Amino acid sequence: MRAAWSSPTTRITIEEGESHDPGTGPDRYRRALEILRSGDQPMALAAFTFDVDEPGSVVMIPGTEAPYPDRTPPPPGRIVDDGRKRWWSGFDDALAALGSGEVEKVVLARRAVGRFETNLEPASVWRTLVDANPDTYCFLLDGFVGASPELLVRVDGDRVQSLALAGTAATEHGLVGEKIASEHQHTADSVTEALAPITLGLATSRDLHRFGGLTHVGTWFEGRLQEGFTVLDVLAAIHPTAAVAGTPRDAAVRLIRRLEEPRGLYCGPVGWFDRDGNGEFAIALRCGHIEGNEIVLHAGGGLLLGSDRDREWKETELKLRPMLSALGLEG
Repeated sequence: MRAAWSSPTTRITIEEGESHDPGTGPDRYRRALEILRSGDQPMALAAFTFDVDEPGSVVMIPGTEAPYPDRTPPPPGRIVDDGRKRWWSGFDDALAALGSGEVEKVVLARRAVGRFETNLEPASVWRTLVDANPDTYCFLLDGFVGASPELLVRVDGDRVQSLALAGTAATEHGLVGEKIASEHQHTADSVTEALAPITLGLATSRDLHRFGGLTHVGTWFEGRLQEGFTVLDVLAAIHPTAAVAGTPRDAAVRLIRRLEEPRGLYCGPVGWFDRDGNGEFAIALRCGHIEGNEIVLHAGGGLLLGSDRDREWKETELKLRPMLSALGLEG
């Protein structure tokens, strides 16, 4: 199976399909819709890189539908690089940038590498994630697989919805305090600023949400999309939110480029869209990229001035759990 999507509302599995590259830059979303409309298929799956200037985005036009994959145990494996050295160095540099006023918030990601005795089967990993996390957005495009808790945008006709998550802990007791409140407010504000100019009657509500064994502070957004806009237009306006980049957005992205290796599809939009501009995209979190017997995993967290390194490192450990469990590497 080459590609798949599972959410509380939709399930798609693709055996064969055509892969297209929508390119880089802010027009990549418009080009993705043009690619779909140039053929005769009604919908497509897509994943876009976190950095709009980084190549590697993909639009998958379905061919034949795949059977629901079997779930098989992964081969024995281990983490061969936990990413600690680079992340700790990046943390110090990020705090310096926060202290100088370069950014108010930045999301620093950790990169870990797992290696297995034989090749991993991406479809089996996806099936395991779906079974363990039925209320999340589980995706597979070739070897890129994950189970995200965060709905970036859903468009159905003129109805638009989004869920902004920032603040993660094992239980709700870990989500109290000024740091969590401030981190979340940056994220909620970034979504409001993106959606307000292109929607009518935008309503919000804040609550705690639990996905995959973790609890998050979340703000739900719902409104009516103005005439002429599609889900791809919303992606161009909203991504990256402060949940995965920081505040101010452009300065945070520049800092991330300095501190991290390229993220690739991690933290980018992933989901599906149709010819009419409807669709559903999550932020690509709790995910990894499989190549043969190796997988590259990512986990990040929002940093503010005064953030504690040990606490932030432990948050990345929590966020790796869903993938580590699916890979048989937890515990």
